[in-house]
Parts: sequence; C-alpha cells; structure tokens
Amino acid sequence: MYNYEAVVRWGDEVCAAKEGKWVLGIHPAIVYLKASTVSRIGSFDEELSSQEYVMKDYCFRMLLEDLQLHVCGEALFWDVRGKGSYHSGLASEKAVMEKKWGMHYFNSVCNVGLIEMIDRDRKDCIRVLEIGCDCGATLLKIRNCFPNASVYGNEISEKAAMAAAHVANVQVNNIEEENLTFEKKSFDYIIFGDVLEHLHDPLKTIRYCRGLLKEGGRIIASIPNLMHISVMEKLLQGHFTYTETGLLDKTHIHFFTYNEIVKMFEDGGYKVEKVKTIVRPISERQEDLIRKLLKVQKGASKFMYEAFQYDICVRMEY
Repeated sequence: MYNYEAVVRWGDEVCAAKEGKWVLGIHPAIVYLKASTVSRIGSFDEELSSQEYVMKDYCFRMLLEDLQLHVCGEALFWDVRGKGSYHSGLASEKAVMEKKWGMHYFNSVCNVGLIEMIDRDRKDCIRVLEIGCDCGATLLKIRNCFPNASVYGNEISEKAAMAAAHVANVQVNNIEEENLTFEKKSFDYIIFGDVLEHLHDPLKTIRYCRGLLKEGGRIIASIPNLMHISVMEKLLQGHFTYTETGLLDKTHIHFFTYNEIVKMFEDGGYKVEKVKTIVRPISERQEDLIRKLLKVQKGASKFMYEAFQYDICVRMEY
C-alpha cells in the first residue's frame, strides 16, 4: 500500500511501474480517497455535478493542501462507457469554476511532446524553467521523468501560480517585463508551451531568455500553425473568425508559420535542433485543397498545411 492521500488509475494504458506517479489531474471515473483526506478537504462542491469538474475542483483543493494524488502502479481500469459520457454538463459548469478559482483554464494535463524533447539521461541534474507554467502539470511530469531535476516556473496568473507553487519554485510575473529574479545563466532548458503566440514581442522575449540560459542551453516551445489547412480553407471563403480556443484563439497576439518560427529563433541567436510536426485528422476536401494549393503556389511544402502546431527545440549560440 502507498501512503498517498489518493490513488487513481485512468484510461486503458497499463502501468508497469510498481511505484506510483504524482499527478495534478485524473480521469474522473475511478478514484480512491482516504477517509482522512475527505475529513480534511470536505465533501464535493454541490454547485458542480459533472464528473469532470467535480474532480477537477477536488484535485485543486487537495493540491492547495499539499495532499498528493498518485497514479496507482500495476493496476488497470477499463472504461467501457461510451466516449464523452462523463463530460455531460461541462459548458454550464465552466462559469462556476471560473468564478470560484479565478482562472479561465484548468489544465492538469502535461505537454508530453515538449518533455520528449529534453534529450538528457533520466538521472541528470538539470534545471528547467517553464514560462507560462499554468498550474504546473508539465513541471510535475518533468519531476517524475527526471528525479534529480530542479523545476521553476513563471506565471502571469496569481491563481494558477498558487497551484503550481506546490510542485515547483514559481514566480508571478509577466515575462515581457523582463524582471525575473531567477539566477542568471543557470537553466539548461526554458519551456514555452503555447505561450509565444500570446506575447506582444516574442523575439524580444527569447533574446531576454539568453541571459537565463547556461552556455548551450535550449528553448523548447510548442507553437500553433496559422497555415494549417483548416485556417486556409476559411480564408479562401473570406473568413478569419476568432474562437475561444484553438488556432484562432481570441487571446493570440502573434501568428506563426513554419518559416516565421525558424526565422524568429535564428534572429534571436538560436540554432534549430529539432522540429516535430503535430497533426490532426483532416477531411478529404482539405486534402484535395492542399494538393491544389501546392500546384498554384510553389515554395510551400505539404507539411506546412498539415501541421496543426510545431514542437521545436533550439540551442543558444554565442
């Protein structure tokens, strides 16, 4: 038995490790809570009824009390219900969560793609800073993957930072003000997970990060692709409609294509080491449109229309 405050198993993956892994969020279908945890945290919030938000709320309440939620090793939960059955009522309850927690997003899922770009031995002592760390899910996953890592975060939202501070050393700050007080030239990696597109001057920001990175340090970033065929299709119809989330998120200030991403980092004094194309399913109509666009305009490549976003790793050069 693990001496954890809660144990969970989600999805259909099989965890071979005997040791549990600390996580921020869970699949809401199967959870074991200690009686002492319930006594300390209290009951579920009765303003919420969907499994999704009931458990999100409870997990955040546990986190703020420094009670750890762990995935149970060597266990399997098979969810046989229809897809999406536990998501009922999400839209109506989002406003309740936003009012209660003062946050627009409630992200407890790490960005695995960015972590996979950390090319280091598991036992290495690395220092990682995440800009826009949100509630700390990615930093926590890094701690699980690299037990000797020191993790730090920067977050503009005080509420999100309050949660992330329970898993990392976090400063509340706007990166564009360039007044972080972390030790200079001390980080092996600086991570931007869907952040650069929200900045007024991302080039200026990555140049500022040179003062925080060790010699040969790296930036790892995920950046949405404006040239994705779903956007191009709408543009050809005369539409460029902002949305709550996605490629045309209404909070995006900068938009990027593959060429502009590479140019920005090169102008900032970095050498591109790895780029991974993240794709999503597209329709036959969109496939056909890509073929036609490639015939009309030379210079572009097929992947530039297929990429929903890019994960990129760059190394600082002197």
